[in-house]
Amino acid sequence: MDAESHRMEAESRLTRLRAMLEARGCDGYFSDAAPQNQYLTGFRGSTSIVLVTQREAVFLCDSRYTEQAQSQVAAYEVQEAEGSMTKAAGELLRRLGVRYVVLHRPLFAVDGIARCAPRAARAIRAAGFRRLMSDADIVLYTRSGA
Repeated sequence: MDAESHRMEAESRLTRLRAMLEARGCDGYFSDAAPQNQYLTGFRGSTSIVLVTQREAVFLCDSRYTEQAQSQVAAYEVQEAEGSMTKAAGELLRRLGVRYVVLHRPLFAVDGIARCAPRAARAIRAAGFRRLMSDADIVLYTRSGA
């Protein structure tokens, strides 16, 4: 896929994601799942966080992946997290004023039982959010006092 086609596909997926957020009454989306982040942004690395609001689309990575992200990520602002990516993501959620955030559930199997990867949930809880509801694919969190 050439660069222009890649950018157009990423923008189309971002538009659909924002429509899903609006339909669910949410103002933010959070994912640290590598396959989901590759689908949304085109990034083929293993460590990243994607944060989306109606106005912002941010791709967080650590210093190991900044150059790669700048060449692969389309339709998102690439930001290099200083220190903990989890902490940086939580701070960004607060700075963007997100009150209801959808967490894409990256699942892995332990003894045949699917479990949610804990890093994303820790970042969201550290930013002052609490779990509101969940279904097979997502978990909805709300900021305390929202």
